[in-house]
Amino acid sequence: LAFVPALIWLWDSLHWGVIGLAALIAIPHLIQDDGRLLTEYARLVKKADLNANPSLGATLDQAFHFLALFLTALLVGQ
Repeated sequence: LAFVPALIWLWDSLHWGVIGLAALIAIPHLIQDDGRLLTEYARLVKKADLNANPSLGATLDQAFHFLALFLTALLVGQ
């Protein structure tokens, strides 16, 4: 819900494209917030247990949120 004001602001330029933008923002966040893929990524790539190192889990979570939003901004800005 934090991005709703931005979507309202973008309505004049994107019109119904705002719905697609909302999906581009929400779907990756829902997948990330589930945590299963992040846990598997940490286990396979980082060779780490997020239960034993919760600060790594928080850092990875925020890094992937930033990456998802950055890629969305690049896509929408074209």
